[in-house]
Amino acid sequence: MTLIELILYVALISIFISGMVVFAWDFIYSAAKTKVHREVNQNLRLASKRIIYEIRNASQVQSISSSDICLGSATSERNPTRIYSSNGNLHIAWGGGSINCTGMTNDEVLTSNKITVPSLTFSDHSSGSNSSNIQFSLTVTSFGARKEWQKSQTYTGTAEVRTK
Repeated sequence: MTLIELILYVALISIFISGMVVFAWDFIYSAAKTKVHREVNQNLRLASKRIIYEIRNASQVQSISSSDICLGSATSERNPTRIYSSNGNLHIAWGGGSINCTGMTNDEVLTSNKITVPSLTFSDHSSGSNSSNIQFSLTVTSFGARKEWQKSQTYTGTAEVRTK
């Protein structure tokens, strides 16, 4: 084997290994990006379904503002139910029996600590006194230093209080 052949073989092996390293890093980054997208989508799906469930199963809307909603319930342990955003988390609180959603006995975070909720808005789209139609918009965002770890998604939904 001559020196030229040796240099040629080393160069070819170096090019092959460099290509494999670049491919491996792309594979790792795409796996991280997929994980972040899954986390955001899962939290958005769970939160929006829970908001729709609570609105549909409420007996009345006690109060609504742009950032939270207070729902009346026929069952005393769930009356009232409040859905709101605080410190980047989506919360649901219930119990206490107050008419203005103060003094809640239970409070739970609906979203994971890997995401933040920068925006939650409610608006009343009721037509007359026969129905209570509530529209909500929920934005869920992941946070991270790299582009692969950043994702934001918004869901807008509508639910109507079912009269029993």
